[in-house]
This record gives sequence, structure tokens and C-alpha cells, in this order.
Amino acid sequence: MTRTDIKYILKRFRHIKSAILNGVSELTIYVSKRRENITITLEIKVCVEVIEKIYEVEKDGFFGTIIKEIITGNEDIEIITGNPISRTSYYFLKDGLIWKILCCCAVKGLVTIDEVLFDEKTNQTEEKDYERAGNIIEDYFGTENDVIGNKE
Repeated sequence: MTRTDIKYILKRFRHIKSAILNGVSELTIYVSKRRENITITLEIKVCVEVIEKIYEVEKDGFFGTIIKEIITGNEDIEIITGNPISRTSYYFLKDGLIWKILCCCAVKGLVTIDEVLFDEKTNQTEEKDYERAGNIIEDYFGTENDVIGNKE
């Protein structure tokens, strides 16, 4: 499963969710007079469970409101104009949601570490991405010496 798959599942979430509830394994939807066939696999079911779990945890805050708007099938522009949020902030929150889903799916074994560290904008995964991840962890938690108490 990739970021693109997660974005697709978020976009078609309400259709996929209703198909799962009805026990349908093959779903056909029409978007702009084009037919899309979606096969409901175990990966998609687990991803839907993860999205629902994230919504249950976040439902009381503003982030939960944005998640609800996304999973009910509203377009991005509708969400931005219907809520007190800027376009940049909305896409920042949406990327955060995708990141959370990606990490939870990694815990479930659906996503590899390379996909988590993959940079969509540069379209590459290199050693520097692993270094960058290490630097982010150091910035957040401090170095090993900082944790132990041997600050220099």
C-alpha cells in the first residue's frame, strides 16, 4: 500500500465503507461519467479500520471535524470554504492525516519503512532520507548524550 492508495481510499471512503458494511467484494462507482471498479481487499478493509480508529481518537477536536468532512466525501474546496481554515492549513492537516494512516498501516504490516520515508515531491528514497529521519528524531528527542545527561 502506498500514499497514493491511501489518498484514493480517502477520496472514495464513503463508497468503500458502505460496500464493506453490505458485504460486497467488488464495487463499481461512476465519477464524471467514467466507471471505476474497486475490489475490496483485506488491505483496504484494514485501512478503513485504521481511518475509523483515527477518527474515533480525534473526533472531539477540530482535526476530527476535518477528518469527518474528508471521509464523508466532501471536496477539498468545500471543506476549506465551509470551515475557518486556510488552504495551506487544510492541506497541512490532510497530509498529517495521510501520514498517520501510513504509520498505522506500517504497524499493521501493510506499508514498508521505505514507503514511510519515501519523499513524494522528489520521487526518491535515498540514504539521506534515513539521515533526515534520524535528524528529526534527534531534534525531537535529543541526542543519546542528551537523554543520558552527558550534555557537552
